[in-house]
Amino acid sequence: MLCRLMGWTMLSPDKGSFADNQDKNAWYYSAIETAYANGAILKLGQNCRPGEAIAREEMAAMTVRALGFAQLAGVVQDDCHFADVTTNPGYIALAYHMGFMSGVSETNFQPKASSRREQAAAVLLRVYDRMHAAVKTGTGSSGVRAEAIDDLSGRIPMCPRAPLENVYDAAIKAGKGGAVVLRTAPCAVEVKNGKALPALTLTEKELADYLESDGATTSRSARYASSYLVHTVSANDKVYVWYESAEDIALKVELCRLLGVAAVYTE
Repeated sequence: MLCRLMGWTMLSPDKGSFADNQDKNAWYYSAIETAYANGAILKLGQNCRPGEAIAREEMAAMTVRALGFAQLAGVVQDDCHFADVTTNPGYIALAYHMGFMSGVSETNFQPKASSRREQAAAVLLRVYDRMHAAVKTGTGSSGVRAEAIDDLSGRIPMCPRAPLENVYDAAIKAGKGGAVVLRTAPCAVEVKNGKALPALTLTEKELADYLESDGATTSRSARYASSYLVHTVSANDKVYVWYESAEDIALKVELCRLLGVAAVYTE
């Protein structure tokens, strides 16, 4: 069901990835291999247990991983309010706030309880609805701002970009139907003799010049969901340029969409 929902190309390798998924004629063979290749299933042991019922917490975890937010689940674990959850709290928190799974009561989730077929169908239909919800985008400053982290220490200075967990916080605060504001203006930090100077906002042309300059190396921070490049001036002097690629902005907008936000503005 996840493979169909996400539209993944089905895989059927000659050898299965799990000891109990070696029969290529099994109805689940390709689905398991495809889900594993796309990160929805983790290899935590030799077996995948295809003949066993799936627990509610497993369904939450697999769905959040399929949506691409496994790393975020690791940093929002404290946001899970269910008293009976001891494992996978971040995944369950995201499943709850994204609106595709709820508790059996205000304080209990029953994470170990087996999921039924109709429950799985209902969950994925809710995910489908969130994935296809309309989100207004454009420039503006009316909404809850996703706070950036200004950190000029360390080997690579982090300058002002909102990590995914801050986008998540802003979306939760904005609430369903609310608006979130992202700061996307490119900025540069010059490091001279190991000391970072104040960040400077760049124009799009200045960013383009840096991207086309000789000796510039580009990379991406998964935590910040932002891209950066390092321009080497000399052995002791470098310039770090942070910017939002189309992929970075799309991921943050998608997170807001799944959390029920109606508008995402950039400034």
